[in-house]
Amino acid sequence: QATLTLKKMYDDDELLDEVAFEGPQASSLFTDPKGHQGDIIRTTGSLVWLNALYGVDLPTYSYDTGFNTDLKGIAQTIMDQHRSNTLSIYSVPTVGGVGLLTLGLSMLVLGLMRIARR
Repeated sequence: QATLTLKKMYDDDELLDEVAFEGPQASSLFTDPKGHQGDIIRTTGSLVWLNALYGVDLPTYSYDTGFNTDLKGIAQTIMDQHRSNTLSIYSVPTVGGVGLLTLGLSMLVLGLMRIARR
């Protein structure tokens, strides 16, 4: 979501930083035609995960992003929208029940293989 939000802000000329669409990692949205992310997207994505996984309060987080654009505010908005669309603030995106089933079966098979070696 960070990528989509920043790309839209770039298209609408709403970024407060001189950022190219493609170019050097430090000053571009993307570093190549494949879509590898530049620092502004990486930083915003990192802030999203800090909030999602560790509950970091982004508005009061003292980290300086190095950008004039309010990346902490963008990340907080992304998380607020995410939480308003889910049942719990603690939900982690998965591939439905299939992802959990696959993980469980993998752990079972690895355990059985370990027992068989003894």
